Amino acid sequence: MKNSYSTSTSGGILYSSEFIQVNLAADAKGDEENGFQPKAACVSCRKLHRRCSKEFPKCSECVTHHRKCIYMDTKTKERNLASSSSTDRTTSRDSRGNNQNNNNSKRSMRRAASTIEEPQIAITEGLIKKSIKRQTFNVYMDLVCMGLPFITPQNFENMLFSENILNQNTNATSIKALFLSIQSLCDQRFGRRDAAIAAFNEAKSELHQVFEDYDNYLNICTYNNLAYFSGAEGEDQMSQWFMSPVEYYLSKYSELNFNSHNELIGLAFENLNKGSGITKLFYFDNRYKWTSLTFGDYIGIPFKLSTGKRLPPELKQLVDRDLNENTAQAESAVLQCILQFMKQHHQKLVHSPGFLNLSRIVDVSSFTKTRIESLRVLYSKANSQEKRELFFKEMLNLANTTTELSKDDLFPYILPTNIFGFALAAEIHLEALSNFSHLVSVSEILGHLKQDFLALTVLARKYGRVQKVYGYIYDEIQSVLLNNGVPAEELLNLISNNSFKTPSTPKLYPPITVNNQTHTISPTNNSTDQVITSENSSPTSENVSKKKDFPSAAFLNNTLRNFKKTISNQEICTITPRSSTTSDSPINEEEISCLKNQTLSILQQTFSK
Repeated sequence: MKNSYSTSTSGGILYSSEFIQVNLAADAKGDEENGFQPKAACVSCRKLHRRCSKEFPKCSECVTHHRKCIYMDTKTKERNLASSSSTDRTTSRDSRGNNQNNNNSKRSMRRAASTIEEPQIAITEGLIKKSIKRQTFNVYMDLVCMGLPFITPQNFENMLFSENILNQNTNATSIKALFLSIQSLCDQRFGRRDAAIAAFNEAKSELHQVFEDYDNYLNICTYNNLAYFSGAEGEDQMSQWFMSPVEYYLSKYSELNFNSHNELIGLAFENLNKGSGITKLFYFDNRYKWTSLTFGDYIGIPFKLSTGKRLPPELKQLVDRDLNENTAQAESAVLQCILQFMKQHHQKLVHSPGFLNLSRIVDVSSFTKTRIESLRVLYSKANSQEKRELFFKEMLNLANTTTELSKDDLFPYILPTNIFGFALAAEIHLEALSNFSHLVSVSEILGHLKQDFLALTVLARKYGRVQKVYGYIYDEIQSVLLNNGVPAEELLNLISNNSFKTPSTPKLYPPITVNNQTHTISPTNNSTDQVITSENSSPTSENVSKKKDFPSAAFLNNTLRNFKKTISNQEICTITPRSSTTSDSPINEEEISCLKNQTLSILQQTFSK
């Protein structure tokens, strides 16, 4: 399917002629003082004596016959007519004066027609800016905010489109910074990296003027957006710096009623709280730095994202136990209950139509990557090759499931926090080819690796994180494919023939041209401090020098350190969780059933509060 989502190097949201005409008409309604609603026929129709439909920006006659459609200012015309009438009265007895006046009127008309084009362009650009602002708002609310707008849509719309608020409100700079940060996220999600980076830098420049106001909710929303953008670019240190004011604000005001905290907007404080949790997911997907967290910490964040609640301490204690063959079945049962509950609750939340269509990819990839991480620990502790192969087969099946998700038309629009799951699936396929080729079909694994390569390539066009954090995986896939007889031309064709697909739903505002030109309006970046640029997005990962051979025992041992050995003494039903020194006999079905019931009971009690 041909790609209709092109990348703009000049920046800004691109739009369709249908979209712009509909929105221009809507914006022009009731705005007659600015000349948006034509009162008289256009110049072409008057000159050719045609019936003008008086539609803006082009009437039906001009559209049909491909003419320039220019509307004259009615007030200017009235002034010209008044001047002409005065001249006629003073020279009514002089026929040559009448003829000369008529000629002057015609010349004035021609001059007006020739000089009106520039003002008409200026008006159109103003309307385009307004329509781009409208489209950015729609795209953010429909898709990018993930169903979690930090400000209620109605109040946010009032802020963006009310001139009184923008011109008179003391928060004008904060509003501008917030909008630019949103524009950077929209451009980033659609692969317009140059435009996204420009908007990011200008948002940062605007925020710099008010950055000390850590009690301003609008500034905090901007900080979170910039942190999210930086995380998607693989700049975790910068992202954490932007997150510091957000965490301060959340801890300070967590107990207040934010509906009355600010008179200008109704605050979606809980959405901001969830949004900060989404941003923090970036910091948990790099195992080399993930040594101080437990599995309960990891599962607690998507749990909070889906449900808005903290993971109950009793369940966190269960999943933080020492993970081994004795506890694996119990933890698997608990995790499945938690993830299923998350999925059910997630579907009940009020989300935008665009995000609902992506929720299946988000839910499935969240489950598979969580389960794979658990199985990695079991694999590293297995005391026989037979058990290791058993665990690896399950990991491979989960990796295949993840890779299949990348064939979905909506895959290019997944959250950047989901990149980890697809990189993890690719890593499993590399290990399968290197160490378990006797268990699988080599041609089948190569097919999965081709799809992994394509998926990471698509994501790398949007997010610097792919190369900066997972570049060693990307390079390894390319090397393995070439070494196994896949021609370089095939990889190039694979990429060029399978770029962004056009999804049928939701409508994600594809770009086309207006008046034979692609209009893009990007923020002017006056900041000299361009921390993130497309040039300094490293084409190779900083981990390439530490690239690991596959399979990687050292890597698995490093993964093992991610999980603290916190063996719980708490009884679940009448069962005492077993330690790593107990017998090798698995937990029986009755114990697993009891654990499931206890888990569901804890979850239900949590949400009944």
